[in-house]
Amino acid sequence: MPPLPIDILRCLFTGECLAVADEALLASLNQGIAAQRVRNQVGALVETVVEAVLVNESRTVAYAVRKNIPALLRDEAIPLDQVDVFEGESR
Repeated sequence: MPPLPIDILRCLFTGECLAVADEALLASLNQGIAAQRVRNQVGALVETVVEAVLVNESRTVAYAVRKNIPALLRDEAIPLDQVDVFEGESR
C-alpha cells in the first residue's frame, strides 16, 4: 500500500489540515522536551524527542512523528502554547 498523502490528515481538535513543522519549531519543541517542560494533552510529560511533528494550520497543536508514523491520538497531541517556538513569527 502506498503512503497516504499528508493533505488528507486533519487536526483532531480543530479539523484543520496538518503540515510538517519547520526546523525552527521542531528544534524548539525538542529543546522543551529535553528540558522536561513539554506535556501532552492529558498532562503527561513528553519524554522522548521527536524526529518530526505535524502541526495544524493555526499552529496550536502538534502531533509527534516517530519512526515515520504520526501519533494522531487526542491524548498524545502536544499543545504548542507551552513551548517558545514562535519567536519572530506570527501565530
